This record gives sequence, structure tokens and C-alpha cells, in this order.
Amino acid sequence: MVNPARPHVLIIDDEPEIGKLLAQACEYAGYRATATNTADTFREAVLAQPEFIIMDLLMPDADGIELFRYLMENKIESGIILVSGSDHRIIQSAARLAQAQGLHILGTLAKPFEIADIPLLLATRQNGRPAASHSTMGQITPADMEQALNNNQVIAYYQPQVNLKTNSIMGFEVLARWIHPEWGLVSPIHFMPVIEASDLIERFTECIIDAAMVQMSRLAAARIKLQCAINASALSLGDVSFPDKLIAKITAARINPGLVSVEVTESKLFEDSVKSLDVLTRLRVKGFELSIDDFGTGYSTFQQLQLAPFSEIKIDKGFVLNCNVDTEAQTIVRTSIELAQRLGIRCVAEGVETQAVAHLLKDWGCGVAQGFYYSRPLPADLFLDWVQASPLR
Repeated sequence: MVNPARPHVLIIDDEPEIGKLLAQACEYAGYRATATNTADTFREAVLAQPEFIIMDLLMPDADGIELFRYLMENKIESGIILVSGSDHRIIQSAARLAQAQGLHILGTLAKPFEIADIPLLLATRQNGRPAASHSTMGQITPADMEQALNNNQVIAYYQPQVNLKTNSIMGFEVLARWIHPEWGLVSPIHFMPVIEASDLIERFTECIIDAAMVQMSRLAAARIKLQCAINASALSLGDVSFPDKLIAKITAARINPGLVSVEVTESKLFEDSVKSLDVLTRLRVKGFELSIDDFGTGYSTFQQLQLAPFSEIKIDKGFVLNCNVDTEAQTIVRTSIELAQRLGIRCVAEGVETQAVAHLLKDWGCGVAQGFYYSRPLPADLFLDWVQASPLR
């Protein structure tokens, strides 16, 4: 009798023997597995939202890229493992495409692979589906976000940043989260476009900065000195009074501006070049650090580094996550680190989830790491507890 409580793994591979072998490995590891070798059968079975999918990229009746579109159109939230005999670069490119489409890639395996790797990849997603996604949430409106701000549902979470040279906590990034009464914890990916398209951005930014200043004051009271990274919207870069507003809040909280870094997303820089350069330069003049977030994902990186007085670059997590196995990502990460060294600015790698990646980054000369390997973003009280108890202090 089938035990429905066991997580379900749906397997599609055009070689029945490989499908059977994968199913046996999953069953042995405690999962419930179903294998198919046709796209039509797969399309029907996947609508039941299995917890996991193991997918061969090369199928005679439909390739993996076609099936990605089907999964995206039907809002399939399964964790996906890609297997293929294709060139390594093709597999990695397919994985990046799937992630860009909103699919959840757990890992990739090139044939021939070790069958023992399958349970290890499945175990990276023990909780199955994400808590809040577009398929479970309704359409978010400006009125929803105004109500969320009124009810103090938008709060700050904090993720530590670790100095790789000294293996100690050197700071933290402030991240916004929406605690929805029905949907639970909602990522800014879902609500920030609504905030930025409405007239709520100034109020939202003030809310997060105020929370950050309270946390900095609490740390100072506990005799803990850490740097704080605050994200600035592209709209803030168009507000020439933003540096004055920020310095006023910093001064009121008795915080040294040198302990505060303002992060701006590379792809949003210089939408209004004159105002942006005005704001960025004045922030540095007032003593704040200045960071390019998601470095490597924009279109005029080197020009931006030359025009504005940045003191830090943050390498996008899409490059960092698998840089120990993805040779193209590794090249981009190492080149970014070398660029930062040559410019005499700090380099932060975000998306560090394994010890292997952390060790590589240290060997390559990266200064700071941030990611789940050290800690997930935490609410204020838990973050303070984590810092005080951490062996990295």
C-alpha cells in the first residue's frame, strides 16, 4: 500500500533502465517514486505537484527546455534535479534558464553520475515547497501594502556578513519582510514592485531604516560593533534629499555613518544619471559606505564603477551559489574579486550556502561572505541572540 506521507519524486528519463534505477534509489532513501519515459505521461503526472522532479534534458518527444515552459505555465513548485549527458555548460545554462523562469532547481548531474548523489540533492529541500509564492497569493495592491505598513506587518530581518580572513562577524544586511496573516512570510520579490510603483516608497524606506537604527543601538548597548548594510531603491537615488534624511536618522541614533553601507542594485543605477550621481557622491561625502548590489547582472558595470565613488561590490548570488562546480560562474566570481582588489574596494559574496564555496572564496581573496551557510535572515531578537551566541564573534 502506498504511503502518501512520503515525499513524491517524479522521474522522467527516456531510458527506462535509468528511470528504474533512479526510482529505486529514491525509494531506498525513503521517498515515493514514479518513473516515466514519455513527455505526455510526465505532463499529466506533474499536475499533482510532486515534491520533487528528476528530469532528463534530452528526450525524444520533448526536450527539457520545452518542459520548463510547461512547468512554469502550470505553476509547478517542485524541487527539480536536472540530469543530462549534454556538455556541462549546456546543463548549467539550462539550470539558469529554469531559475529565471521561477522554477526551483536543486542541482544538476551530468551522466554518468553517482547514484548516491540523488538522495543528497533531495535532502537539500527537506521542507518541499516555499511557504509563500505567486500561486498561493492573490494580486498584491498598493492598498494591501499601505495596510501592511499601517499594521506594522512590514518588518526588518537581518542576515550576518562574515569576514573571511578573520572568520568573524563584521556586519549584517537589513532585509524587508512582510508578515501576512494568511500567507505568512512574504519575500520583497513579491511586494517591492508594488511599493515602488506607488507613493509608498519613502514611508517604506523610512520604516526599514528606523528598524535598522534600533537594531544598531541595541548592538551598541551590548558592546557589539557591526557594520549595517541598507538597501536603497532606485527611487531613493532620484531624491536629492535622501542623503540628508539618512544622515539625520543616523545622527539621532548616535551611529557613526562609517558603519552604514548603502546598497544600490546595479541594474537600477543611473536611471536618472545626474541625480543618481549627485545622491551617491553626497552619501560618500557624508561618510557612508557605498555598495553595488547584484554585481555582474547589469549592463554598464565598469562605467558605473568609474563614475560613482563605490567602496564595495557585492557579487550576485547567482554566480556564487555553485561557483565550486560551475566553471563559468567561477570565472566571473574570481574576476570580480580581482577587480575589487585592483580598485582597492571591498568584495562581498552573497549566496554562500556551503563550506566548500566559503573556503574557495577565502582562497581567492574575497573579503566578506553572506549566505545560508552562516545564517538565514533573522528577525531582530533572534539575530541579536545569534550574534551573542555565535562562535564567529
